[in-house]
Amino acid sequence: MQGYVLRKGKGNEKDTKANTEKSIIKLYPNPANDKVTLEHNIKGKNIVFEIYSVTEQRVMQIPLNEDVKQIQFSTVKLKPAIYFYHIKNKDALILSGKLIIIK
Repeated sequence: MQGYVLRKGKGNEKDTKANTEKSIIKLYPNPANDKVTLEHNIKGKNIVFEIYSVTEQRVMQIPLNEDVKQIQFSTVKLKPAIYFYHIKNKDALILSGKLIIIK
């Protein structure tokens, strides 16, 4: 399986615990078929993982817990396409990237 490691870039100027530490995630497989695994080291409260279509419609939202470092979720209901994901808290975008769904 191929995974992508993304490091936090410059985002919102607000300083929060979640976006001041180095945040690394692995999202695999990418391209994906029916399920995706997300591994993260993100700390903080009110952190969410969201997937958006190319028309900027949110198609999935998953709350992240700093105590659970790996989650697996189904992509069966997503059509084959390119999607964008955001990991954010209530104050700022922490990470973003691309997820490709194939069938």
